[in-house]
Amino acid sequence: MDRKVARALALITQLSFSMLIPIALCLYVGIKLDSYLGTSPVMLLIFILLGVGAGFRSVYMITRPFFKDKDTFIDVKSYRHKEETNEKGSKS
Repeated sequence: MDRKVARALALITQLSFSMLIPIALCLYVGIKLDSYLGTSPVMLLIFILLGVGAGFRSVYMITRPFFKDKDTFIDVKSYRHKEETNEKGSKS
């Protein structure tokens, strides 16, 4: 198997696990808390939203280095620095 194909498959597997595991764990915690506290869908919904957020953050953190070398990457720190320097230059 080609090395690039193997790396791509590993990345896809890692992304799927890093998205599914937080959602599944938060789903489990939400169900258990709802049954313990008697607040039927409230904790489940809260923890599902937390799981989805954690999953998206995890996917973002994994894919960020991949897009760093691409043309579509925007470095927020340098972008803010450029805006601040442009504002200082236009004021004087």
